[in-house]
Amino acid sequence: MRPFTVGAALALLAGGAFAAPEVQWKLKFTEDFNGKALNPKLWQRIAPAPNPPNWQKFLSTRDDLVQLDKGVLKLLGVVNADKASDPRDYLCGGIWTKDRLNLKYGKIEAKIRFEDQQGAWPAFWLLPQTGVRGWPLDGEIDVFERLNAEKQVWQTIHTGYSTQNPGAQPSRFKTTPIPPGWNVYALEWTPDKIVWKVNGATTHVYPRVANLADQDQWPFTEPMFLILDMQLGGDWAGPVDPATLPVAMEVDWLKIYTGKLGTKQVTEITRPGK
Repeated sequence: MRPFTVGAALALLAGGAFAAPEVQWKLKFTEDFNGKALNPKLWQRIAPAPNPPNWQKFLSTRDDLVQLDKGVLKLLGVVNADKASDPRDYLCGGIWTKDRLNLKYGKIEAKIRFEDQQGAWPAFWLLPQTGVRGWPLDGEIDVFERLNAEKQVWQTIHTGYSTQNPGAQPSRFKTTPIPPGWNVYALEWTPDKIVWKVNGATTHVYPRVANLADQDQWPFTEPMFLILDMQLGGDWAGPVDPATLPVAMEVDWLKIYTGKLGTKQVTEITRPGK
């Protein structure tokens, strides 16, 4: 496969490959987490899968791991004190819109803050509702992943092309240091590119490259669901230090925008459960 370098991507952007009119975004929905419980028409807790991948290793649907407190969603990672009910050393909470709400193109953003602990791996990301070929061929978009006490976040896509050609395209980016406390993380997904932003400033761009689309460079043409989770451990974050737990990711709000190019609507929002 012909490699696609970071320099080539930037040249495409600078050369006007995406000089078409920009998408105009309109706020469609705000989740402010002000209720006493999660909205069951939108969210469900994430249960561990059989033989789970790293990110699901300690996820649990236990009630205390997903909390709503004065308009803030808290996703916790804790030492498991009840191994009679669950033998795992640690447990953590996560929610997703799978089977509830899917997005094909659009803008999402959330106001989030973290705690600094060894082994903490909070994330905000998307997976396809109906994957037919398996990961990574069906694609994954990570609005951010944050490791341990790093002052930066990672913004990543996973595709068949990026897996077979590591480093050949701008598929993973580590931001500059982000201010402590609350920050707004955003993703703009259109038919020709994916743009990441932090506090309104663009940090990373992943373009669709027409001559590589048939090599799994751009699988992002199917509806995807949203995931917010407080992951622990794994090959990337490393071992968990139980002395530093509990740890939390807090979410103040989440917003979904639809987009138009001129008079054409480019965003599709579907509700599989309806």
